[in-house]
Amino acid sequence: MDDEGQIRQLVATWHAASRSGDVDTVLGLMTDDVVFLVPGRAPMQRAGHTLTVLRRVSGKWLLARDANLLS
Repeated sequence: MDDEGQIRQLVATWHAASRSGDVDTVLGLMTDDVVFLVPGRAPMQRAGHTLTVLRRVSGKWLLARDANLLS
């Protein structure tokens, strides 16, 4: 699978695991040093623009940084 396909699969897996409450799968999609940035307090609902940075680790794309840019 090419890079785009791998990244699309990561996002689909992230959404499915988040919906089902599969914490172990979600944690497996992140780098060990992942950082989540949110303005103010943690949002209860996510909407709007985000910035996500992925990093390839041992040939696998993982989430490294994520910022919800709405305040």
